[in-house]
Amino acid sequence: MMAGVAEGEDGSGFSLLFSCRTDEPDEQDVSLGSDTHCLVTPDQETAYGCVRAAELTGNVLRISLNTAALPALKLNDPEISSAAELAANAHSFQAEGSCVVVTGQPL
Repeated sequence: MMAGVAEGEDGSGFSLLFSCRTDEPDEQDVSLGSDTHCLVTPDQETAYGCVRAAELTGNVLRISLNTAALPALKLNDPEISSAAELAANAHSFQAEGSCVVVTGQPL
């Protein structure tokens, strides 16, 4: 399952892509620590189990990341907040994004 957000309506600017598997992880996934959700930045920097919280209130999305994941994501701030004109599928993101973020083991 995937859910994503971007600064621009056309997908331009800073973006985050959240994903999780919908099937049970295998032993290799568990041993590698990839039996959880995944976050990918525009530069394809990736971290697993790094989202501590995600909240969509009105048109403001707030993401709180585990500070241990910042080097892997090449980000400086564990708090990401964005006010945007949200499309009609914002509630879909809220539902799917929440499901993705709570999947698996936290970092």
